[in-house]
Amino acid sequence: MEMVEHLRKGIGSRGQAESLQASFSGKGIIVATMTSSGKSLCYNLPVLEELSHNLLSCALYLFPTKAITQDQLRSLLVSMKGLDVCLNIGVYDGDTSQEDRMWLRDNARLKKPSHAVSIRAIEAEKYKVVDKTSNEVLKEIEESKAFFLVYEGAVYMHQGKTYLMNSLDLSGKVVLCQEAYLKYYTKTRDYTDIHVIGGDIVRLSLPIHLI
Repeated sequence: MEMVEHLRKGIGSRGQAESLQASFSGKGIIVATMTSSGKSLCYNLPVLEELSHNLLSCALYLFPTKAITQDQLRSLLVSMKGLDVCLNIGVYDGDTSQEDRMWLRDNARLKKPSHAVSIRAIEAEKYKVVDKTSNEVLKEIEESKAFFLVYEGAVYMHQGKTYLMNSLDLSGKVVLCQEAYLKYYTKTRDYTDIHVIGGDIVRLSLPIHLI
């Protein structure tokens, strides 16, 4: 299991190792230990492993308080650092704005199975989404999707952070973006712009038959 091997150094107790072994074998588990004892790792690793390998899977975390929710979100994002996986993650509670709620509903995996399967997955040409501040490659997107997902001015979510697309380099196949704190989001474009740049008007003379 690639992800488990990558994060194995975070396993620091026998209880964590046993709970992970049980989870990966398909068993349900209950972990009851003291605060800051590493319980988060016991469910984050199996969840991340499943989400990275199964495009039809999704995960819903429920926490009793908003403070715990934010703390667990930070823990999850830390666990994802260095992993070659891109997931849409967000908090949905009473403080979530209407714009963020709409984005979460539109971008969650809670869709029909057919929506998670792309016939373009075998595309060789891809665009790199690059954070121009850190020069980090955030994700590689198929060429056929780039014009609909990361066009100039689009808002893109990556590991819980919001990025604004600044420019799209067609020749270099690079999209430059920067982290931004916005009060709006953009939806995936589902149309194509068509501009008429020339042509002649043709008038057809059709015979009229009166009956």
